[in-house]
Amino acid sequence: MQGPIGDDYRVLQIHPTLRCNLKCPHCYSSSSPEEAGELSLDLLRQTLSDASAEGYNAVGVSGGEPLMFSSLHGLLEHARSLGMLTTVTTNGILLDRKRVRDLGQLVNLIAISLDGVEASHNRMRGNPKAFELMRRRLALVREAGIKFAFIFTLTLYNLD
Repeated sequence: MQGPIGDDYRVLQIHPTLRCNLKCPHCYSSSSPEEAGELSLDLLRQTLSDASAEGYNAVGVSGGEPLMFSSLHGLLEHARSLGMLTTVTTNGILLDRKRVRDLGQLVNLIAISLDGVEASHNRMRGNPKAFELMRRRLALVREAGIKFAFIFTLTLYNLD
């Protein structure tokens, strides 16, 4: 894959949990608060090591909500020890000061899911405060100097 600055990236996508703090109707992985399972950190470390040996040089962690994955720190640490670029895709609601501080040295980019203006975002996320909670967390990410981007899912409910 050709990256935006001309570098070649071979990206491994990892979904270590289906647990999520939201239950979005458009979720492709059927994640929700009711889901509890996780992949083991040992399995994921071995997978990253194998992928690195095959030339993969970047890992994207999503889910579910990756900030609810109990071994996220260990997973990202291992990826970094292999020289991999790391990204985390999140709904942004759980990005409190401690999590942002912990992610600061472990991620190259935080991707935040956004579903349009406040009303459509909240409707899509099934939470009347989802947009405001995510918006407030962005200040912490900016303060920490972590690069971030938005991921937008276009649907009939936010087309306008």
